[in-house]
Amino acid sequence: MKISTLICIVLLCSAASAQAPKWTDARNWRLKLEPYMTTRQVRLLLGEPIDREVSTIAQIWYYEKGPTRQAGKVVKRPNRGIVRFERQKIVPRTNRTPPPAPTFVVVSFTEPDWPNVPPDAFKSRQQLAREQQAQATLEKRKAAEEQRLRTMKEKEALAKERQEQLETARQEQRALFEERRRQLQARMQADETPAEEPENLLSKYLYAVGTITLAIAAAVFLKKRYL
Repeated sequence: MKISTLICIVLLCSAASAQAPKWTDARNWRLKLEPYMTTRQVRLLLGEPIDREVSTIAQIWYYEKGPTRQAGKVVKRPNRGIVRFERQKIVPRTNRTPPPAPTFVVVSFTEPDWPNVPPDAFKSRQQLAREQQAQATLEKRKAAEEQRLRTMKEKEALAKERQEQLETARQEQRALFEERRRQLQARMQADETPAEEPENLLSKYLYAVGTITLAIAAAVFLKKRYL
């Protein structure tokens, strides 16, 4: 019996949480809420208020939005979406009957300002929880995507920096190779220059000797022929 009762309570609570707040239904304000209803009846009809003011003689329940407070004192009260109660003393029928507890009954009320009620107020707690969870998941995915893009940009910047360093090293190696090549060519030219000078002198000497020899032979030949 107890288990079935607990199951019923859980099902009722889950069903109640799956519905929108009762005070967001305009029919409850226009057709069902009446003067002289007790606080218990109003709670069953409209649900728990978001804020309230309680004194020994009166109560004010706020459903749309609460009052503005400063230093614990109310400085501004909304004029829509409120229910006012006043204390009603019930006189016992006989002197032997103990006086009942004071009862607060509705004396006036004003409907919420429906066009200005936030859209979230019409949503159930489960729907709000799902939307909040979806929003949190979306923010986490967005943060993860931003982190991934940030990491990718850092990797691209690092790769670009390494590429620039590699290109700089290659240019330095090319410059060093060209410098060494020029130095080697200069050394080879310096080594070949002394070896080429004797050959040039020898060629000039042989050319001169040959020229002189031919001149002498021509002179001897002419002398023998004409003398």
